[in-house]
Parts: sequence; structure tokens; C-alpha cells
Amino acid sequence: GPTPRDVLDRYTELTGRTLTRLLDHFLDTANQATRPMSPAARKYEVDITYRPESRLVLRDYDHAVEWLETERQTLVAAVALSLDGDWRTHTWQLARALTFFCMVRGHTRDWATINERALEAAKDNPMALAITTKNYAMVFWQTARYADAIHYNERAIEMLREQGDLQGVAGTLNNLSLVYRTLERHAEAAELLEQAITVARELGDRHLESQA
Repeated sequence: GPTPRDVLDRYTELTGRTLTRLLDHFLDTANQATRPMSPAARKYEVDITYRPESRLVLRDYDHAVEWLETERQTLVAAVALSLDGDWRTHTWQLARALTFFCMVRGHTRDWATINERALEAAKDNPMALAITTKNYAMVFWQTARYADAIHYNERAIEMLREQGDLQGVAGTLNNLSLVYRTLERHAEAAELLEQAITVARELGDRHLESQA
């Protein structure tokens, strides 16, 4: 018959699968919620194992916000759980999906917490670390820690350039411009916006070339 060890291994496997399904559901739905909340924002795909058979469909902005507000504490807990359980991709992708929501709804403490966990989860994945650093930078903007906001945005720009992510570079230059505008350093803000436009134009040219 099965030994206690066999039973324990089976239990661990089942628990792992159940938790993966749960985290997949949260990540898939949170990522979906970013789209009606911010239609112009960059659309990311998520890395999940289990595509839900009956997917919760968030119809519009109000429905997305309602779901996110209802599940907010659970989602923040899921970020912590995923890091503790070594579902590191879920950790940083959930934090990424929740960033815009936390920013516009003023959930600054949650935003800081999930991004700190995401930085830990992403430390061995340069692209994930670059994206997370970009998002983390704006926590400091929202909490008026402008020197930190500048520092993390500048780091994110370097990291995203290294990864060849021009869309990320343009977005981060735009964010950094916003920090300088908040500080009423308008000349620097304008220069950064110019740089963002130049990068976006380069990106557009590359896109056109790839279509040619």
C-alpha cells in the first residue's frame, strides 16, 4: 500500500495544482481587467498553465473596477502566496496587472507591497525586473518621493534599453517626464517627452518595416 510519504507527495502535488489553477484565475482576470480600465495601455499576455473553461468576462470599466475592489485583499495576498510558493512569474505578472488599478484608485500601500514582492520574484529575469522597476518607480511619484521616482525611472530606462524593449523605454521616458513636470522642472520634462516621441517614432518605423 502507499506509504505516508506517497500520500504526502500526492497531497503536495494536488495542492500545488489547485493553487496554480487559483493563481492562474487571478492573473488571467486581473490582466483582463486592465484593458477596460486603461484601453490605451500596453496589452500584455500572461503565462498561465490552466486556461479557465468558463472565464469571468469583465464587460467595461465599472465592472473591472468592481471586481478588482472586491478581490483586492485576496489579490494582494495572492501576490505574497505566489512568491512564498515559488510561482515567481505569477508574482511579477500579477503586480504588473494591478499597477494601473492601484495607481488610479489610490491604493498606494498595496501598490508598494506588491511591487516590492515583484522585484524579489523578478530578480533572475532581466525583462521582468525591468518592467517591475518601471512600475515601482511610479509608486514613488505617487507618494511624492521624487528623488526615488527619478532614480528608479532612470534605472528602468537603462534596463529596458538593454532588453531592446523600445515600447517600455518610451513609456518610462514619458513617466519620468511626468515626475519632472510635477516638480515644475518644465525644460527637463519637455526634453524627456521629446526623447519619448523619438523612441516611439523609431518603434513605429520598425513596425512599418516589419509590415513591408
